[in-house]
Amino acid sequence: MALKTPLKESPKANTLTKDQIKEFKKAEKDSEEFMDFICLAEKIVKAGDKGWARKVYKKAEDKAEDYEEFCFLADEINENLGDK
Repeated sequence: MALKTPLKESPKANTLTKDQIKEFKKAEKDSEEFMDFICLAEKIVKAGDKGWARKVYKKAEDKAEDYEEFCFLADEINENLGDK
């Protein structure tokens, strides 16, 4: 299951503060497991940057190991990004 990445994100896509960017970059660097990336992506979506969240979901996809994780990832992407 490959995520479709849009060619260009909307200029309004990045509404994050400098502190949020710093926090999320550190969290992304420190993430190692499937759920680490899922939780981070959800936080990024809620903060307003779906483009970055899509990239983090891709990292979660790379860490997914079984059917349940892929299904959970698909549900998260559908719910948070509206991408079926």
